[in-house]
Amino acid sequence: KMASNDELACVYAALILTDDQVAVTGEKLNTILKAAGVAVEPYWPGLFAKALDGINIKEMITNIGSSAGAAPAAGAAPAAGGAVEEKEEKKEEKKEEKKDDSDSDSDSDSEDEKKEEKKEEKEEEEMSDDKEEKKEEEDDTMPEKKFFVACAGFTDEKIGSELEGLSDSAVFERVKPQFGFLKVTSKKDAKYVENYKGDLRIEVAGAKKKSREPVEGEKKFFVGGLSGITDEEIGTELEGLSDSATFERITGRGFGFLKVTDPKDIEFISNYKGNLRINESNKKTSGSSKDKPSIFIKHYGDSTDDEIRQHFSQAGTVVDVFILRQKEFGFVRFDTEQERNDACQMNGSMLNGNRLFVKEVYPRNEERGGNRDNNRDNNR
Repeated sequence: KMASNDELACVYAALILTDDQVAVTGEKLNTILKAAGVAVEPYWPGLFAKALDGINIKEMITNIGSSAGAAPAAGAAPAAGGAVEEKEEKKEEKKEEKKDDSDSDSDSDSEDEKKEEKKEEKEEEEMSDDKEEKKEEEDDTMPEKKFFVACAGFTDEKIGSELEGLSDSAVFERVKPQFGFLKVTSKKDAKYVENYKGDLRIEVAGAKKKSREPVEGEKKFFVGGLSGITDEEIGTELEGLSDSATFERITGRGFGFLKVTDPKDIEFISNYKGNLRINESNKKTSGSSKDKPSIFIKHYGDSTDDEIRQHFSQAGTVVDVFILRQKEFGFVRFDTEQERNDACQMNGSMLNGNRLFVKEVYPRNEERGGNRDNNRDNNR
């Protein structure tokens, strides 16, 4: 039976390696075949390498050649005594060469095996590392958690710098210049936010604060005029209070509440002359300030509540200043109607370079409403 093309290709490749005194391995047979542009079935090179393992191909070829010419030379053997000895010496030399070649081939195979083992070990380590990383990612995943972020006065770059410790999975959306929402799905990100000590104010979105029992002797004060004022500035204004005093800023609004129990703190608030507006919130008065005579104002620019209060105090006692910054209008309430009427005369007056618009405001049950109804009846 004739050998197949694949077998012949492997035979020639093995002879080439043997002629170059290179060990015959499956990998080297593949190299020769690829260089020659010959395609064989994948199992042939490995099969040949195993079949020739431990066999000296040169000796095998020499023995085949010598056996073919042995019969004609048999009669001449007695006359070649000296030649026999010479052949014996050559055989010994060849045996030594074969031994050296065998040792060299063995060392070469051993090095190849070691390289292959190291390669397999490295691949196993990489696979193991990938599995561990994937497992860590799965363990770190959590249901989405949403945080409220107060960021008034912060640029997007500054916010990014403050939150640079978060992973790429965290998402921040700035809803308005004053605030935004941060969404995280990583346990590491959630822990980072909980331990955050930077300049932003970050709170769990929609979290309801537990109401606590009122402390005996506790007094609660309303603190207004907080629009545009940072927490640090508020802290500076209230640094004269003791550690027992607690302040809660209402998120997204221009006010907060201060609770104190120490008589010294109450005295401090009574004598306070700073930039904040502090009033006792639970003090009962005769009638609500909403029922007080009021004026409607616009075009006050960046003027603070205190500046507006001081400006209109020229007309009388200002009971309350209520400014809606986002809508750019507000109300000023007075103790008497005469003071309100005098304040209306300040329409067009200047405050911090802004020309004020002033208009009186009437409660719904005041006579003006009745006059409007009477006028409507007279026009019928």
